[in-house]
Amino acid sequence: MEELRERTVEFARREIPQDVAQAVDHTNEFPNDMWKKMGEAGFLGITADEDYGGLAMGYQAHCTVMEELSRASGKLERAKIDVNY
Repeated sequence: MEELRERTVEFARREIPQDVAQAVDHTNEFPNDMWKKMGEAGFLGITADEDYGGLAMGYQAHCTVMEELSRASGKLERAKIDVNY
């Protein structure tokens, strides 16, 4: 789980810098290119069964990713929650 946390922190540093987070907070719009980036990083479908293309990593992994993404941008993280439920 610690490796997943570290990967998520690095992703957030690289892909969600402060200017991106502020823009999302002000416009309340999710950047469409972020879906692809999150998917490539393995942050989508964490709890979905592998039979459906998910990663079947469970809710602890899901919460780990949500926690670290929310540190960078609460609104980006909130969009991810909406997609996974």
